[in-house]
Amino acid sequence: MASLFGRRRNVNQARMENISSPTNHKPSDKSKSRCSKVIWRIKFTFYTLTLLGAIYIAHSVYVQVSVLTRQWTGGTGSTTLGGDVNIGGGNLFSALQHQSTPAPSGGRDAKSQQQRHAQFLRLVQLRVANKWTDVPSPEHVNGAFIHMGKTGGSTLSLLLRNGCHSFMPKPCRTVGLETAASRLVGTYYHVPDFGLISQAALANKHPFYIITLRDPLARSISAFVYEHLDNALARGETMSPIAQEANEEAKKCFPTLEAFVEAIGDTPDQYDYEFHRSQIVAENCTNLARAVVDAKVRRFNHFYFPFYKIRSFLSASDAGDVGGSQEPILFATRQEHLWYDWKKINYLLGQVGDVVTPYSGARDMSNVHQPVTRDLSPLGKERLCRALQKEYEGYVQILREAINLTDQDVQESLDEIKRNCPNVRIPE
Repeated sequence: MASLFGRRRNVNQARMENISSPTNHKPSDKSKSRCSKVIWRIKFTFYTLTLLGAIYIAHSVYVQVSVLTRQWTGGTGSTTLGGDVNIGGGNLFSALQHQSTPAPSGGRDAKSQQQRHAQFLRLVQLRVANKWTDVPSPEHVNGAFIHMGKTGGSTLSLLLRNGCHSFMPKPCRTVGLETAASRLVGTYYHVPDFGLISQAALANKHPFYIITLRDPLARSISAFVYEHLDNALARGETMSPIAQEANEEAKKCFPTLEAFVEAIGDTPDQYDYEFHRSQIVAENCTNLARAVVDAKVRRFNHFYFPFYKIRSFLSASDAGDVGGSQEPILFATRQEHLWYDWKKINYLLGQVGDVVTPYSGARDMSNVHQPVTRDLSPLGKERLCRALQKEYEGYVQILREAINLTDQDVQESLDEIKRNCPNVRIPE
């Protein structure tokens, strides 16, 4: 019996030694095959993810650089914006690079060209460094759209995801075939919001501004006709009793556009309007008319916020920029060349592909009979032009600062000023 137990103990001991010995425990071929497959799958997943990451990075770089290539190199890299509108190297690069070439009469001087060139380079740096073409929402860039009244801004605002007042929830609308501007504009400023611009500029909340412009003479006439009580009622608009009373008071002095301009007279800067800006008092029509055109009467909304006043709001950003004083990056649309300017701005902001534009504007008044017309005598036109001298100076300043407008574009607008208001002094 003892020998039997001894043999069993020897057998068990031999089994244990056989199990614990690495030389004796060899994996099967099936186990080796399974391990190889797991390792191969891990490697395949790693290399696939690495390749996809590299493709994504390459695509991002391509998207950021592709438009810049079209803008900074000539030849086949140019982009046509319908007809003969070209923003390739042939136009834009020449306008920025050839600073030693004398500017057209009334155009940018050498200093203005250098500032514009610097702004364009800063725009390029912002676009590439912050990957503007990949932003998830406009708030991540927060460009600003400044809608000046009677300049085509209502039409453009419908093309912006955030094209609505500061007190409204964002986004305002879903935009089909969205443009670069819609993807990058996070803030919209119009009449109720203009008071917020200075604070935002001081805090450098916006990397760029898009400002809508129009020749001041045409804009002023349009603003007066639009805001006149009789035309507002003809459009079926409703207003508060206070607004109704104020507009009726204004109508006492200005039943027509001609009457308004006649009240301005030949010395628009000589007046004494002692009332608060929120009041319209028809006690002295000359004083009232001159106060209106001098941006001193709040209820004339579009006259109260002229180009030079809005531009002064942006000056807060000049000294507030971290890392040194820098002028704000400005883009401008001109109502007279609306879609040309709008397309060019979008390509400068990184638009890839066509910029689709609507068939008509936001406000079509062609079917509405407005009793107060735009009729104005030659003398009245001359007087209104003279009264708008300061407004024209602000207009020209923004034209020259806008980096999307070439010297040729600016000169075209200056020529329009000379045709419309030959007595206006264009600042050198």
